[in-house]
Amino acid sequence: MAEPFSSSSMATSLTLACGVSLASLLPGIDGNALVGAFAGAAVFVLHKSRLRLPIRISYFGLSMVAGYLAAPELTQWLPIHEHGISAFIASAAIITLTHKGLDALNQLDLIEWFKRWRQAK
Repeated sequence: MAEPFSSSSMATSLTLACGVSLASLLPGIDGNALVGAFAGAAVFVLHKSRLRLPIRISYFGLSMVAGYLAAPELTQWLPIHEHGISAFIASAAIITLTHKGLDALNQLDLIEWFKRWRQAK
């Protein structure tokens, strides 16, 4: 039976996980948020397995950075007190929410919306 992961992808995953763990030890870095963002980005990328590898890698990086940066804000808005959990939630959801928002903006007819807004005044 074939292995689901090749040895090179496992080595890359372990190297990346070790890098995140070491980066969380640096002063000024919130280790909980960094590990949570890494886990959320990994869940997102594993869930989107039908995308090509370069796209998944870029989504992983964007998701991880956005999740790390959104963690403090999300802990203020949700009844969650740990930055790791809020970073996980943010990084797992941020790309999907961004895609939905961009799709909604593409379907929005600004001229029609402006005409309705002027008529309502």
